[in-house]
Amino acid sequence: MHSTLSAGRTAAQTSRFNALRAVPLQPAAVPIPSTQVSKRSTAAMAANSRVFNFSAGPAMLPLEVLEQTQRDTLNYNGSGMSVMEMSHRSQAFEGIIKQAEADLRKLLSIPDNYKVLFVQGGASTQFAAIPLNFTQAGDIVDYIVTGAWSKKAYEEASKFGLSVNLAAKGDNKSIPARDTWKLSPDAKYVHYCDNETIGGGLPIA
Repeated sequence: MHSTLSAGRTAAQTSRFNALRAVPLQPAAVPIPSTQVSKRSTAAMAANSRVFNFSAGPAMLPLEVLEQTQRDTLNYNGSGMSVMEMSHRSQAFEGIIKQAEADLRKLLSIPDNYKVLFVQGGASTQFAAIPLNFTQAGDIVDYIVTGAWSKKAYEEASKFGLSVNLAAKGDNKSIPARDTWKLSPDAKYVHYCDNETIGGGLPIA
């Protein structure tokens, strides 16, 4: 979706938009020692009748994170609007996306010669988006099928005229040992899922 601004916008709308463009990105939270977080979170959870949720997919988040999200949904960083309302071309949002990329690079040790892509759709959309964006007809791609989700990804990739190599297949309970993978030396990519939330899957050693 592309955001547009009407030439006939009101003075108030123009003022609000210009103010948003001028909002600098500021640290959103002050670190709290883990012992304090633990005691505070436990007490707050009890006060709010919250439960401990250990689901394989959507699991529980720290109460402090939810509270910050609640505040920012109403008024992000003093901008007067939520992230969902602001222009994706605004200075405030540019700060958000740049910080998100920096955090990902730090957490996952992503080197500078790799791009970080923020794309639409959930995981199932990516089953098609990955081969459509990274390959051409006839290219070779490797898939490690470890459960329900990677099986869906493998089947989706097979629809696009690629040479899809089933490099290894698990038993829906564990991930095949690394030395059993039959990888292609000229594959465009290797698809591997280490979080099969339906049947589970133990990580490789």
